Amino acid sequence: MKKEAMEFACKLLHTSKAFHTMVCNRLEVSCHEDLDTLAAPHVFPFVAASLAASSERYSRSVGEARLMVGNCIHLMCRAPKSRAGCHFAAAIGMRSLLEYFVPTIPDFALDQHITAGKKMGRGLDHFGSEGAKLVPPPTEPDPFEDEAYRLSSSRASKPCRRISVIFVCAVFVCG
Repeated sequence: MKKEAMEFACKLLHTSKAFHTMVCNRLEVSCHEDLDTLAAPHVFPFVAASLAASSERYSRSVGEARLMVGNCIHLMCRAPKSRAGCHFAAAIGMRSLLEYFVPTIPDFALDQHITAGKKMGRGLDHFGSEGAKLVPPPTEPDPFEDEAYRLSSSRASKPCRRISVIFVCAVFVCG
């Protein structure tokens, strides 16, 4: 119902800047409620940028503001639909608010980066075998993994010299 959506948007945004703001806010929320984020991730930055530009231009040109709202509606109507993201946020968020659910930190997450993990004596070995696991696992081998762990384990025994980022950038830029 692209045409009808634009008709309602125009009626509102032609009425006042406050109604234009309501249209922009509703479109932004609808973008997250009704669209499939996995199938069309490009829609979200386009809508956010277009609505911000529309709000900025409204005072100078309602026509330009309308153009940007129209492009958002057009793209959103063509995008694949899903309420999965909306339901995910509601189910997890409302459980927290209404049932006071507090998650338990899983054992694998208690690694060298967390105070509790440090107190347990967990270091790089635990992080490499448990804390850094990815689910699902990568489909390609990581050509830098072994070297990263080798250097990380030797870092603990050697003082690290720090080079100024500005100096390094200057070397690359100036030669």
